[in-house]
Amino acid sequence: EHVRASGRAVKSSYTIYDLADAFAAKIPCYQATIDAVGDDLILYEIAFDTAIVTVDMEHREKISL
Repeated sequence: EHVRASGRAVKSSYTIYDLADAFAAKIPCYQATIDAVGDDLILYEIAFDTAIVTVDMEHREKISL
């Protein structure tokens, strides 16, 4: 399973602390990482219009956003 896309990534104006609750809600143990090394974590915003999603050899689809 994988997703492939071409787009652009730019450093976010948000910090990990701005989004810590969202990260911890998705991955509860990640709060410990934020607490330990949050000042060293850099967030990027990734933008793309289309992606190819491959589930297995028989299921592959191009998705447009």
